[in-house]
Amino acid sequence: MNHPGGIIPTRLRIAVEREFGPVLHFEERPGGHTPGISAALTLAHRRVFLKAIAVGHPRSKDHQLEAGINSVLPTGLGPRLLWTDTVDGWLALIFEHVDGRHPDLSPRSPDIPMVLEKITTLIDLLTPSPFAGAAAISDHRAYRTAPAELLAGGTLLHCSPRPDNLIINSEVHVIDWGSSRLGAGWLVTAFMVPHFIVAGHSPRGAEALVETVPAFNAAPREAVTTVARILATYWSSRIDHYPPGALYDYRVRAAHAASRWADHRDTP
Repeated sequence: MNHPGGIIPTRLRIAVEREFGPVLHFEERPGGHTPGISAALTLAHRRVFLKAIAVGHPRSKDHQLEAGINSVLPTGLGPRLLWTDTVDGWLALIFEHVDGRHPDLSPRSPDIPMVLEKITTLIDLLTPSPFAGAAAISDHRAYRTAPAELLAGGTLLHCSPRPDNLIINSEVHVIDWGSSRLGAGWLVTAFMVPHFIVAGHSPRGAEALVETVPAFNAAPREAVTTVARILATYWSSRIDHYPPGALYDYRVRAAHAASRWADHRDTP
């Protein structure tokens, strides 16, 4: 199910306006990895953020998971879920709108300490997981080759801590929880390493950054090396899932970065 650019499907808009009042302005937010509608809505007295997807879309389960997780997230980790409903074939989620920008992860960026502090807090607050419905990370097809005990844990993991899933203002907000899994807390920091490398850090430098997070610093060396190899394979396998463009280009860079990290881990 598609929608014309800049337009909320009529019945969905009626439902949103019944709940929140008239929508004065609709601003699409393209560029993410999630299909469907992503838009900032200007209302009479505030702004909110709308995510919606056709209920028959294969990725609609991600929206369902995100709604469940955001409803129980501790305060301060991400935008608050204000409303969710299924309307005329669309699963819709309305969140608080957070003004800000994506963090700069390049070397010497002042954003990096804030990001790492937030990741440390995230791991602490989400251990044990406040959400009962997340599948284990070891059940994901990319991780089935790894010994389950290397990945096991009780932390709710944000599995896509890319810069575009972080919003920074006076603090860091974590968005897009639809790919979350259950596992060892240090994995969240491991998932960040390729993105630090994409931003200009060497593999050794990227590891030095995430080693400031206690959970990663305590992770078994063998487990970290295994995950580095898995991420290299995963990102490489995802390159052809998108046509040439911004998403394709980022996946190419991430695949190269993850491979550099895996090579670094395999070097004596």
